[in-house]
Amino acid sequence: MKARSSPDRKLATGVALGTSPMMLAYTTAQAQAPNHLVLYRVGEFYEVLGRNADTVSRTLGLQLTRRRQKDAEDVPMCGIPAGTSEQAIARLLAAGHKVAVSEQPSEDGGERPLRRVSPATSVDVNVVPGERTNNLTIALTEGQVVAFAWVDLSTGEASATTASLEGCGPALARIAPTEILVARWPDGSEALAIAVRSAEAPYSDLSGADEIINEADTVLEQGFGTGWQDRLRGFSPTELAAMAVLLDYVRAA
Repeated sequence: MKARSSPDRKLATGVALGTSPMMLAYTTAQAQAPNHLVLYRVGEFYEVLGRNADTVSRTLGLQLTRRRQKDAEDVPMCGIPAGTSEQAIARLLAAGHKVAVSEQPSEDGGERPLRRVSPATSVDVNVVPGERTNNLTIALTEGQVVAFAWVDLSTGEASATTASLEGCGPALARIAPTEILVARWPDGSEALAIAVRSAEAPYSDLSGADEIINEADTVLEQGFGTGWQDRLRGFSPTELAAMAVLLDYVRAA
């Protein structure tokens, strides 16, 4: 999915960030990973800024401080030691948050690698206990039908199904999603919204999904190879579109 080309310096941080190289880089990372808590590597620590810092400090029990800025108000900040970062990330994921980790570039002036992880894309046993599924689920509405495509990344098991818009709640409950990404909401109906909220799993909109839906055949061929139509025979066009969106998201995660 495409990031915004001109990031708003406020974004999910909740406060305006300045124009120092670090603040601009943090803003860029947040634009590339909306709805994620951005952890920004600085030496032996990961810094978290703005509203993200409020959330992380409460979840992990960290002290909340402030980072001074020359051209903007001081911004809330907390720090996570690099040596304990994976445990901290696991706790954030277990609490239902998505995390984006901005690492230091391998060489001066290089691009900062950005690793995105969410409850459903983690295979850490501290995040997903072995007795439950870890189903990352796409929801896509077409008219009066909702297609759900899901994958458990800890086992590789994946499938798709459809349900009527008004009957989508029980279908989603049977999937038992760990995380829900909505590729397309229905017009004039709250049925899917009610089903998603009732699933008690983190959910968010998936921007840029229409572009993937329009290129579903290409995405599926890239994922399943020539002859994918035979391998996926029996799935409806809407289910195939949802599977393409899911495949594209997992490959980019």
